[in-house]
Amino acid sequence: MNDIIQKMRNELRLILKNSVADYPTKPREKWLFDWSSQMILVVNQIFWCQEVEQVRRRAPLNPPWACPRHAWAHTLRCVEWNSLGGRGREL
Repeated sequence: MNDIIQKMRNELRLILKNSVADYPTKPREKWLFDWSSQMILVVNQIFWCQEVEQVRRRAPLNPPWACPRHAWAHTLRCVEWNSLGGRGREL
């Protein structure tokens, strides 16, 4: 059983690595349909965190909640996607 679990984890790591690498290479609307819902949610969070950290580094005197409008729009798209059950349609 431990071998199966290890194999599953390795496969998920590989798929995650590939989906992260693929994210910047194509339009988001196309990228969404190329990956599973689980990977979409994880990669969205990775890139959202990176964007917020970039904003914080550029403007260290701003409060933590002062993130750019596009970061909030990205978060809302993720929430909407999740609320639709990952059916491949954004509101």
